[in-house]
Amino acid sequence: MGTAVFTRRLWLLIGLNFFVPRYYIGQATAIPFFPLPLPLVVKYVFGLKACDLCWRT
Repeated sequence: MGTAVFTRRLWLLIGLNFFVPRYYIGQATAIPFFPLPLPLVVKYVFGLKACDLCWRT
C-alpha cells in the first residue's frame, strides 16, 4: 500500500511540474517560457499565440 501511494503522488508531482513557468534570464530581461498546457489552451480556445501574452520591452 505504501508503494502505490508513493507512486501516485510522484506522478502527480511530475504532472504538476508541467504547469510551472520557466524563465530565460538574458542580459537585460527575463523571457518567460510558458508551460505546455497554457499555449495549447490559448491557441485553441482564444485563437491567440502564447508569444502574444509576453511583455514587450
